[in-house]
Order: sequence, then C-alpha cells, then structure tokens
Amino acid sequence: MHTIGSFPLEVTLAKFLQLLEASEPADIQIESHPSGFVRNNVAWVTDLPRFRMPSGETRRGRQTIVMIELHGAWKVVHSHLSRGVVG
Repeated sequence: MHTIGSFPLEVTLAKFLQLLEASEPADIQIESHPSGFVRNNVAWVTDLPRFRMPSGETRRGRQTIVMIELHGAWKVVHSHLSRGVVG
C-alpha cells in the first residue's frame, strides 16, 4: 500500500497507524451519504462525509473508492479520503 500526501506535514501510513494506536478512543459521529456506480467489473463510490468531533466542531471530508470485481469478489484498488476545503 502506498500513502501519498500533498500537505507538507502529511504522515506515512505506518506513522498514521502509530498515532492511531497511541490515541485515546473518541466519540466522533459520522454522517455519510455515499453514491455508488457500477460499470461491468468496475465500481466507484463518492461521498462528502461530515465528522462531528467530541468538542462539537464539524469537519467535512471528501472520499472516493474504486473497486474491481475479481473472481466473484469486489476488491478495493484505490481509496482517497481528505479533509474538505473550507470556504
């Protein structure tokens, strides 16, 4: 798996997992309304999830997932999640 970041302080997947393991559980509520499409053996999903943090702050996200059907099972071949642009 490759992790690509565009922000100067982006972390690698390994570092992100370390940070996640060291974090205390948080009550983050997620509102999600994904839209999906299928064409032959390719499917993709888009979403603009809203995250409500324990402090009450709300953050928007952008998410896309691309899958292929391989031997009767759907496999994720690409996934993207980022914080939405404020404005």
